[in-house]
Parts: sequence; C-alpha cells; structure tokens
Amino acid sequence: MSNASLTLVANSTAASTEPVYAEFAVLNSWSTSYQGRFTITNESAFAIDTWSIVVTGSPLKIRDSWGSFDIEVTKIDDGLYLVEGSGRTLQPGESAFVTYTGNGSAPSDVAIVAPSPAIEDPAPVPGPVVVDAAANAEFSIAAVWDGGFNGTFDIKNTTSDTMERWSLTISSDTLVIDSAWGVRVTDLGNGLYLLEGSGYAETLEPGQGLSVGFTGTGTPPEDLTILPSEPYLVDWQESPFVGDDYAEALSLSMDFYYAQYSGDLADDHPIEWRGDSGLQDGADVGRDLTGGLYDAGDHVKFALPQAYTATVLATGALDFEDGYRASGSYNQVVEHVDWITEYLLRCYDDNGTVDISDDVFYAQVGDPIADHAYWGAPEDMTMDRPSYALTAEIPGTEVTAQAAAALASGGLLMSAAGDLDRASLLIENAEKLFTFSIEHQGTYTDAIPGVDEFYGSLSGYEDEIAWAASWLFEATGNDDYLAVAEEYYQPSATYWAMTWDNQSMATALRLAEFTGKQEYLDDLDQHFDHWIYAVDRLEGTDTNGGLAWIEEWGSNRYAANTAFLALQYADHLETLGETERANQLTDFARDQIDYILGDNPDAFSFVVGFGEDFAHQPHHRGASGTDHVGIAGDNLYQLDGALVGGPDQFGNYSDDRTDYVGNEVAIDYNAGLSGALAGLYEETMDLFVF
Repeated sequence: MSNASLTLVANSTAASTEPVYAEFAVLNSWSTSYQGRFTITNESAFAIDTWSIVVTGSPLKIRDSWGSFDIEVTKIDDGLYLVEGSGRTLQPGESAFVTYTGNGSAPSDVAIVAPSPAIEDPAPVPGPVVVDAAANAEFSIAAVWDGGFNGTFDIKNTTSDTMERWSLTISSDTLVIDSAWGVRVTDLGNGLYLLEGSGYAETLEPGQGLSVGFTGTGTPPEDLTILPSEPYLVDWQESPFVGDDYAEALSLSMDFYYAQYSGDLADDHPIEWRGDSGLQDGADVGRDLTGGLYDAGDHVKFALPQAYTATVLATGALDFEDGYRASGSYNQVVEHVDWITEYLLRCYDDNGTVDISDDVFYAQVGDPIADHAYWGAPEDMTMDRPSYALTAEIPGTEVTAQAAAALASGGLLMSAAGDLDRASLLIENAEKLFTFSIEHQGTYTDAIPGVDEFYGSLSGYEDEIAWAASWLFEATGNDDYLAVAEEYYQPSATYWAMTWDNQSMATALRLAEFTGKQEYLDDLDQHFDHWIYAVDRLEGTDTNGGLAWIEEWGSNRYAANTAFLALQYADHLETLGETERANQLTDFARDQIDYILGDNPDAFSFVVGFGEDFAHQPHHRGASGTDHVGIAGDNLYQLDGALVGGPDQFGNYSDDRTDYVGNEVAIDYNAGLSGALAGLYEETMDLFVF
C-alpha cells in the first residue's frame, strides 16, 4: 500500500452547512497504474441522495471506478475533476467508499478542494429505517494526560441470544492506539480500526453490558466514529448446501474447461458439441502452437491468464487433493493442467541451445480485434490468427514468469498424480523459463500491440516473479528461489484480490508456510480483515451475509478467488492452532461460494447447470450456436459449469448474451471457484470418520 496520500477535510468551521466530509488515499501502486479510494461521510443531520466533490491532483487520470455509488467523473481542466455520486442514500454520520483505477503513477498531491455545495435544510422526509443492532456501543474518554489518554467503549448485548463473537469498527484519522483491554485491535487502513472482543469480553450474554478500552498516544480524537461493522458470517451448519452440492458444482466446473479446449480433440471428448479447431495455430511462425484453452467467450489464446489458470487449478488440486479425489474430479483437474502445460511447452522455444538469450516464448495466438469481430463457433473460424513472440529484445516478464509458475506447479501436480517423467520435464522447463524471466525483464504490454486493452498489466511483473520463485523453491528445494521470492514479494494486493494480474497475497501465504515469518501472516490478516469487514456486501439471505463486491467486471471471480485463498489460509492457521480465526475465514469463504451457487435473494445460481435457475445466455460464441450475438433466445448449447461474471454493485444481474461485463465467462473465473469448491467439500469430509 502506498503511503502517498494527502487529505484535505472539507468541514465548515461554523455550523455544518457542507454535508460531505471526503478523504483520499492510495491503496495500491503499480508500475503503470494505481488504485485510489475516496471515503465519503455524510456530516449533515439529514439523509442525502447525491453529493459532489472537486478534486485536484497531478496526475489524476481516472479510468474506471466502483463502490457504493453510481459515479460520474467530469474533467474540468488538466488535473481537476468533478466527482459526483448518486444511486444510494447516505444517512447522517454514515460513511462509504468509492474506489477507482488510475493510469500512470500514483499521485502524491491529491487534494479535495471543494465539498458538495452548501444546501438548504430539505423538506421533511421520512426518517431513516432503524435496524435493531446486535449490540449497542458508546465511546467516552476516561482519562487524559500529557501525551496520552484512555478511551472506553460501553458494550451491551441487546439480543436474547449469547454472542460468542462480537466486533465493532471505528473510524478516526488521528487515532493512534498503543494498547487495549477486552479487545483485539486491527488496523484496517484508511483510518479504520477493527475491535474484536477478547479475553473477559469475548462473550456477551443476553442483556449483558461491559466496558473495554484502549490507551492512545497524543490527544483524544475528535473525529472518532463507531461504524456498523459486524458482517453476518454464516456458520457452516446453516448453509443450505451439503457436501454433494459442492461436489456437483465442482464436477460441472471441470466440464466448463473441456468446452474451452482448442486443437485436436480426442474422439471421446466429453463436450459433444465441440470439435477440432485452431489446427493452423502457429503456422505463421513455423511452430505448432495448437492446443491450450480459449480464453473466455472468444477464441484468443492469451498465455498470461491461461498460465495463471493452470497454476491456480494445480494449487487447488495439491492443497485440497482429498476434496478433489473424494468428489470424483481429481482426474479431470490433472487432465486440464496437463493440457494447458503441454500448450505452454509448445509456446516455449529454447532453440535447442543452453543460451537463454535466444529463447522465444509465444505469448498470444489470435488478434483480439479480428477475433471479437467474429461471432461463431471456433470450428468455423477462417480469420488469420497471428502469433506474438516474446524475446530477450522484447521481453514480457509477466507472461514468462507466470508460465514458469504454471510449469513448476504443474510438475508438482504430475508428481503427486504419479507421472514422474512428466513432472521432471515440466520443472526442468520451468527453471529455464524462470531464468529467462529474471535475465530479460520488461512488461509484456510494451511487447504485444494492443494487449493492454484486454489483459493489461496493472501490477507490474514483480508479483509474477515472486509467485514463480515460490513454486520453483517447492519444486526443487533450492533456497536461491526462496530468496528471490522474498526479494520480489510486495503486498501490492492487500486491499484487492488474487487475480491473473496479481498473485501477491497467494505468494504471501506460500512464504508464510515456507518461512513462518510474522510479516507474511500480518499481510494476510490485513488482507482478509479488509475483505471481511471493509468490503461492501450485496444483500444476502437469512443464511448468507451477501457477496463481497469490489468490481463490476467479473464480480463473482473476485469473491471466488478470495474464498479459495481464505480456505487455504484457514488450513494453515489450523496448523498454528488458530482455530477461531480459521473458522471465521471458512465461514466467509462458504458465504461467498454459497451466494454464487444460489443462496442469494434471487435464488439464482451463477454456475451454469447448477440448481434450478441459472444462466441460459452466457456470452460465449461456441455455446450460443448463432452467428450473431444479438439473436434472441437461449444459447443452443448449455455451457455447463461456467461461472458467469456476476451482479453489479446493486445486486442486479441480467442473463443477456450481449452483456460481456456481467454475463461473460472466462477460464480464470472458474480457477479459484474450483479450488474453493474442493476445499469446501473437504471441509464436509472432516465432519465424518472414514
């Protein structure tokens, strides 16, 4: 997380006539882009439906935004923007986040130069709906001295049930906590602190009240606010799904990957409506580049998300092998990883020499523009499919390092599956490709024309190097790889998610397992505290706390990926004796996957073929059976197992083939989902003795 942030509070010194208090911070900073967040607080005595702020900064190149509001950004002048929010009512004292992605370097001089205009007291409107809280909390200053103070919270359980766990979130820009009693304190960043009941205060009986507190440095904060915090985390026993449901969904997810196969397919290929395709791939460069997977609802073969997919699938099969085997999907996941890694081997040409400098890696097959202009089955393609090479002169480290990770993790999986010769071949090539990645560094978006419009590298390539090095350390036992992994590791996705672009939190988990160092555990805890307590949730059900939502394009995949990583971390915490935290992470993961499977207000499954109501028009050329995306009606073929993009920030979703944001599918979407399903199935196995 970048420290480059500057806040200018837009408060009136007189009676409050300016209803919005706004702050800015940089969450993540990468080589070519960054992630910023505005925190908006309603400081008036009445609800507001719209707000605006004027922001200046150099540079402040806002590309897209998401969060609790509909956002419109208007460029007033160079470095001067009007940011307007609507679509949600902000109650008095309530705060909400707006996050955006910006191009270029993270700004260090952002200032909020004007809040929303002063407004007259509105005409009387119905007051806000008051929801009964599980507990009441009041804050007071108990003592003040030169250089410090004691603050206390009076907590009372207002329900008729025993609260085994409770927490509250507080907000203050000036608070510095030294020590606490009755609570564990976690700094969530951006002025937010999580306080969880601990020791004598861990459990609250019905009607019970008690005091907890902390010692702070400096003067008592005047801006401390108690925010609604405790998300509804569902215990596994309340889940509407059982182990067989997770096994069914996992089997369907494996079917989806068969639908994405390119090349010369076996006569008994499981998807009857798929045939041979892309048989001339690589002909333009005189190399066999057939095979692999088509990326999404199109027919380009991007090596970056494909290698990421192989690595995540291999991770799930290694970490949750029992879940995969018992559910009947182990052979399928091994086959998928083998299919992808075979393609990656074809993409890697070492020219038969030991000289790394003449190596070539083909990072892409197909022109995305020409490909997207065609709507039809891959078997019927006639357009040119150019091959794009990475070399020592035009490197693409994100791709080559990610491919090295895929080959190394694939080698470990092949070894576990009993194919030692295949494992040795994959790991040998992973080492060579990793050496190439280290010796010839450069971002692949500079090497392949136009790829940044489809899979642009926002996080740089350091995370892929660290990720790949961690896999090679596990595959070879060579400590040099571990040293490289630690050298290149940066917690750049603490406030984001594991994706094809950034694997830093997954690397943190691996380094925590390998080294036992507290710094990696701290990064992981901060990451999951952010997801559990700070990320907005969509509306849930009586048995589900709602989908954690961070971005519109493929919203389901972020939640599924985080659920997968949460289950992996929970397993690691179990080995450390941290059972309570492990259970919390498992509850969170189950919440996310259950929502995706249909435990949501619409009882809609976002996995095709699972449940009674699911998508029939996913954005997918082959499954559509049509020659035009806009032809009405359901797809001709059911794309079983595909995870569709997901709902927008208001929980809205449309089963519309033309909606590639909310209804497209992709190979990386299903990767984390598959691992999470195997992990959850394995959790149900733990309830029984076999």
